[in-house]
Amino acid sequence: MTEKEKDNLSVLLRKADYTVYTHVTHVSSTGMMRVISSIIMADNQPNCIDYEISQLLGYKYHARHCGLKVTGCGMDMGFSLVYELSSMLWPDGFNCLGEGKCYSNAHSNGDRDYTPHWHNDGGYCLKQKWL
Repeated sequence: MTEKEKDNLSVLLRKADYTVYTHVTHVSSTGMMRVISSIIMADNQPNCIDYEISQLLGYKYHARHCGLKVTGCGMDMGFSLVYELSSMLWPDGFNCLGEGKCYSNAHSNGDRDYTPHWHNDGGYCLKQKWL
């Protein structure tokens, strides 16, 4: 994925209010692999960003179950996918998005400052919600 494509995706995610909706479309019989589809709402329209995520993070697309193959278990794999996406888009961190919009874990760990300041962990810029 080129830098321009990464920039376009980050702009699209800003329009989507930094929220990525995930949906499990399939779970393997062993439970060790899931197929997860990722959708954002931009301009009141649903946009599937599976292709962009596969290009950026290297996940394989599962055509029969319409989503990304995510392996592993024992944790919230949708959150893991969105955290990895966010970390890749904002590797150096991000500016606080403000009261009610900033999803940084620093705010739940004692940082009650919602004025413009820098968060070091870019993985928390995006919010993940299950459909």
